[in-house]
Amino acid sequence: MEFKINETLLVSIVAFVALIVFVVWQDRATNSFRCPNDYRTADEYINGMFEWISEELKKAPQMTREELLEERARLFLQHNCEKSRWTEEIFGEPEEDIQTVPVYPV
Repeated sequence: MEFKINETLLVSIVAFVALIVFVVWQDRATNSFRCPNDYRTADEYINGMFEWISEELKKAPQMTREELLEERARLFLQHNCEKSRWTEEIFGEPEEDIQTVPVYPV
């Protein structure tokens, strides 16, 4: 009888660990968004942004450009992102001079 209790406990522990690993992996796979200042370089930021866009379009291929921008703006707010330090390096002008699409919270 004692052998079965230990076997059951071992199976439970393995199942629990597998569940935790799956949840962490799934969360990473579905949420690849990072704030611009989380990247070390402007090139890394651009690559990360394209990766995020690709993943979003795989999930919802019918998504329009405006919907994509709205989702990115929503995630900026959700993650409390600061103003990007890469804007001037990428676009060659200060962020204040760049025209953006207005986004309204939903």
